[in-house]
Amino acid sequence: MRVANSPRFWAQPLAWLTGCGLLACGSGGDIRLFPEVAPAPLPAEMPRAKSRNPLAQPYASTSIWNTAIGDGALLKPVSLKPATYGIRTEAVAVLLDVNAPTLSVQHSDAGWTGADRCPASAPEHFVAHAPTDFLLLEGVGRSGVPVVALQSDGRTLKQGLPFARCTSGAPATILFEEEGGDLYGDGLLGASGGSGLSALGGVLRLGELLPGSPPPSHALALHLFSNEVLWAAPTQAECFRWPASRGDGYCLGTYGGNDPQVRMGSLLALPSGALPVLRSEAAQKLAWTLQNYGAYIVNDAGASVYTFAVEISPRGWFVDEFEAAWGFSFQTEDLSTDWAKDVQTLFDALAVVTDNSADTPGGAGTRLQPALPELSAP
Repeated sequence: MRVANSPRFWAQPLAWLTGCGLLACGSGGDIRLFPEVAPAPLPAEMPRAKSRNPLAQPYASTSIWNTAIGDGALLKPVSLKPATYGIRTEAVAVLLDVNAPTLSVQHSDAGWTGADRCPASAPEHFVAHAPTDFLLLEGVGRSGVPVVALQSDGRTLKQGLPFARCTSGAPATILFEEEGGDLYGDGLLGASGGSGLSALGGVLRLGELLPGSPPPSHALALHLFSNEVLWAAPTQAECFRWPASRGDGYCLGTYGGNDPQVRMGSLLALPSGALPVLRSEAAQKLAWTLQNYGAYIVNDAGASVYTFAVEISPRGWFVDEFEAAWGFSFQTEDLSTDWAKDVQTLFDALAVVTDNSADTPGGAGTRLQPALPELSAP
């Protein structure tokens, strides 16, 4: 039986504050997870494949997710409050295998009320494809997961949230169906609830952050704590910026940042030049991606954490793959570890791309990386 887990901080605050479970915690002090000598720098430009699999790296080469930062981009340093509770992930249910059995995704009113999301009711929102034993159970640590489902035509996407499936062979449920988009399209709209951006765009996919592999060659999707980071805008319309199509409905009462450039939809990146000194290869790969492609703020993290969107699918969960490969957890509340320090170093160095717009995606200038191969649409 495949059981998908998607922890969410505010669904389990006490678990974050007490005990470490499988996380890289200890009795205190600086836990050395990595060698004292930093890994060798990554090359400025990574080798490029001549073709691209849309299931592994979706959307057009001109999509915001696949567009590299410009060498003339205007970057303004930002001051992000250190994440009190460390590093988290937010799972996205990625269902792209159209050869898998059909799965009816039906309606549930439960949403975020705490009611049981498992019972389905009419109407059916859409049909997905997934193994009969692929489950995403409602309960502690599995709350608010968006789903992205490829349709039988091989290009139409359906998106919705929060996704749950509790019994083998039974329907799945969501409360909201969002704009789905096209696997070969621009990736602008979807089920990232706070921003309205695609839930598939920016996801750290299985196989993308492994020892010896190239770093992700696409922009990432971040969830940051709106109370501390996102600008306390005077109007609802100013709570977000392109490419986001909205901000959270509660933005006027909750967003508490003081920088007008940092809103829902802002593109954050590491400035060009020498990267920060990092101890871990995994953080070095993230640094390369953040410098060359950046990361979009797509959702409110709901707590003082740095949260990355990651894949959960019938193939596995990014968090499990990462820990098996590196020997420590991507998610940690222990700020004394080298991994946590590395990630904090990256966030300390981030800047916002102030000229990121529909006219100049990624900012002005020549792209720091060559365009990805075009997709051959079905």
